[in-house]
Amino acid sequence: MMLAASIAKEPLGPVARKGAQRFFDIGRWALCWQIAAEEVAVTGANVDQTLTSQVPHIQRLLGVTGGIAPMIGLDNR
Repeated sequence: MMLAASIAKEPLGPVARKGAQRFFDIGRWALCWQIAAEEVAVTGANVDQTLTSQVPHIQRLLGVTGGIAPMIGLDNR
């Protein structure tokens, strides 16, 4: 598990100062990825084994196929 406690899916999330849209986008997607990883039991301890998963959602989450990271200027890894 990545976090000691589960994150509720409430309308709470990252904030950034005006003009820091890229930073806000990275923070928002990082939170979304963390929640998604927790839902499918991807952890720091098993991420290397999970990279070989054949489940399309997990492949996208980890950047094996497609992914959001390049769209916000980050590397898939």
